[in-house]
Amino acid sequence: MEDIFLELDSEGLAAQADIAWIDDQYNAGAFTDYEGEHVAVVGKKLLGHHKRLKTLREEVSQSSGYPLSRIVISYIDRSTD
Repeated sequence: MEDIFLELDSEGLAAQADIAWIDDQYNAGAFTDYEGEHVAVVGKKLLGHHKRLKTLREEVSQSSGYPLSRIVISYIDRSTD
């Protein structure tokens, strides 16, 4: 079986860095205020949060000028503690 490799352009690499940043921030407890909501990140910066994914994507894209494809969205689970 042949290995398959995904080659990312600079936008894809930036999005991956944002995903890693979200994970680090979540694990550090930085997103507790946003539990039960989606957060939007670009360039390792939180650009918004909202309970409705579609609303968040549209609002952040309009206010920031970033295309929807560049905005990294993650859902912040509610704490089970």
